[in-house]
Amino acid sequence: MWILLSFLTSLCITILILSYRYLTTNGLSISILLLYFFTFSLPMYCFDVYRSGDSLKIKLSHLLFIVFLAFIGCISNILHLNAIKLAPNPGYCDGIIAGKIIYISLLSWLMLDSSLDLRKIIGCLIIIIGMVVVVI
Repeated sequence: MWILLSFLTSLCITILILSYRYLTTNGLSISILLLYFFTFSLPMYCFDVYRSGDSLKIKLSHLLFIVFLAFIGCISNILHLNAIKLAPNPGYCDGIIAGKIIYISLLSWLMLDSSLDLRKIIGCLIIIIGMVVVVI
């Protein structure tokens, strides 16, 4: 199931990136785009919490971590949208961003005890080669 969800996410993100590129190259500022995007997304997240029946009560340590992650997410979104707007092709910047699989794989192995065998290391190296070929 996670594979299907990943492909569906990829499709949704593709639509978002192409739409971001269209809007930002046609006069909409990135800050306004993000403001409206997250304003209109908030009710959907609220509905999802309501639907799931999850409690809003969380530990203070989790809340502080989420505040930190929100800051990182904000910076990430601003950087990403600027890259999409400025790149000759938005696929190029996302090709570089896809390299996060290497960081995530290595850090998951080190910090979260995830598996990382020779085959997966070779896969990461192929991804690096692919990024270089696409971007250059």
